[in-house]
Amino acid sequence: MAETSPYVVDVGGAEFDAAVLERSHETPVLVDFWAPWCGPCRALGPVLEQLANEFGGTFVLAKVDTEAHPELGSRFQVRSIPAVKLFHRGQPIAEFVGALPGSAVRRFLETHLPSEADALLRDAEERLAQGDRTGAREVLREALEADPQHAGAHLRLARLAWAAGEAEIVRHHVAQIGAARDEYETAQHLLDALRFLEGCADAGGEAACRAKLEQAPGDLDALYGLACCLTMQERFEEALERFLELVQRSRKYRDDAGRKAMLTIFGLIGRRSKLADRFVRQLQIYT
Repeated sequence: MAETSPYVVDVGGAEFDAAVLERSHETPVLVDFWAPWCGPCRALGPVLEQLANEFGGTFVLAKVDTEAHPELGSRFQVRSIPAVKLFHRGQPIAEFVGALPGSAVRRFLETHLPSEADALLRDAEERLAQGDRTGAREVLREALEADPQHAGAHLRLARLAWAAGEAEIVRHHVAQIGAARDEYETAQHLLDALRFLEGCADAGGEAACRAKLEQAPGDLDALYGLACCLTMQERFEEALERFLELVQRSRKYRDDAGRKAMLTIFGLIGRRSKLADRFVRQLQIYT
């Protein structure tokens, strides 16, 4: 099958990673695993090409001849063709097998392709990576104008509000994230993390806590307050070190506040992150 437009490409083994995995970080890539001898493949191919042109660059169609490149079929566990997989940000996010009618393929694309709000969220994340929090907030508000129920945008705005100490805004955005959404658990951790804002303020701020600890290293209130302040600055490693020290000194302090605080931070940074994993192991020693 030959290329028919800028949105349709033939891909072999040598260029697959660049043409599909890397490119999918910029534009979703729909991969059609087919073979010349496959009748259903020949029926589905023109449908996919037509939709690729119709969607006008919203996704790229990459066609892989599994007879010429069987290693790609094996790599992605293709057991029956035609097999179609949608890649986004380097990972397959959805797939179907068989020669679906055009209407069904269209529904598949409309369901799984990133929306305008998804694209704006990604733009916001890139701005945040560059330190542009103001610009990120503006873009996230645009995302919510496009999709008022976009859980990812609400979660990111809630997190920005949390870092800025804006408790009511945190609560507003968290309230928009339903329990069935993937972002729900992290959003609840953000609500729990409002205790760090209160803990830092009650202790008088980071400088006051450090001064108290210099005078009285055993001051658990100052230690807890300092850890809260570090958490609000997103200095999570330092905060976890301080909370772990609190656990080591007293499990009874504020009803095991050090351990509970660490569990909340794990929820914020991701329980599978390297930082969380390291401190989980250390925490287990004392609990």
